[in-house]
Amino acid sequence: MSKRSKYIYKYVKYDDALAILDDNSVSLGNPLRFNDPFDCFIGVDESNKTKSMELLNEFFYITKFIQLLDTHEIDNSKYQSAEKIIDTIRHEIVKSREFKGNQKLYKTALSAINEICSKDSTFLETLTKEKNDFVKTQEKRLYGFRESVLVSCFCERYDSILMWGHYADRDRGVCIEYENPNNENFYSVKYQNKRIPFNLYKITCRVLGYLFTNDVIDEADDVLIKNIIEPFLTKSVDWKYEYEIRCIFSKNVKNDDIYQIDRPYKPDGVQYLYRMPTKVTKIFLGCKINKERVEHITKVAKEKNIPVIKMRTNNGFYRLDPIPLDTKNKEENYE
Repeated sequence: MSKRSKYIYKYVKYDDALAILDDNSVSLGNPLRFNDPFDCFIGVDESNKTKSMELLNEFFYITKFIQLLDTHEIDNSKYQSAEKIIDTIRHEIVKSREFKGNQKLYKTALSAINEICSKDSTFLETLTKEKNDFVKTQEKRLYGFRESVLVSCFCERYDSILMWGHYADRDRGVCIEYENPNNENFYSVKYQNKRIPFNLYKITCRVLGYLFTNDVIDEADDVLIKNIIEPFLTKSVDWKYEYEIRCIFSKNVKNDDIYQIDRPYKPDGVQYLYRMPTKVTKIFLGCKINKERVEHITKVAKEKNIPVIKMRTNNGFYRLDPIPLDTKNKEENYE
């Protein structure tokens, strides 16, 4: 969460600015479709992926073993020590909410299940299908977490020449100022050279912890969220000029301030929007915005009692200066 700036800024095209001013909502998107190919890198380290797949396999056999014990398809009297281990795992999961497996129990489960398979080929076929289906379902669930992320991007500066050029229609757009909400959904982006992989193993442990105790997965789980969003908060140092702040949500977590509208041209067919928790405090207009747009947005702003500032190029330095519209300036520049 950003503590460096009292205000945050949203650089947008003119039409998008009007939409924001209409109901104080900003658009949300999945970072997989952003303009930086390394942004939100969500690859998985091979060793991490291998550990995750091994844990899924272990989980399947242990829980299958427990099921066979419960239905008395396995002689319980032969596995009393195993039942004690199972109880211990349950208690540990209640405390940590993570399933990390147990090699001793896993080997016992494999041995017992293999004994049944050796005598019953139908059981083996059914078991193989169940395991493959389980792994596919959980893989889809785990990778689905990253697909569910929704992000809106802000900046800590209103006078960035690059931001105006890249995100505000080449200085023909608008920069909207908000008070920094400083709540749990707003984070400062970190800039570094090392890429952050998607920690599939940690997320797998967390998800399997819920499944082991037959609990519904809490999509708002702080630890789960932290591990899911970490790659979404790190970018290359080349983007440091953005001084970016991101608000991050999940499609899977209910939030009364997030809604959607139909947009057939979008990948999901919808556009997600977030009602900002703070109000617009200023409107900055690009130095190349045309006169008709200035007049229209000024009228809208006046109705909402929002100050309007126009950015102008400085005569002596490479910088943009904020000038209130009621200030006389012979260098006024409209396109």
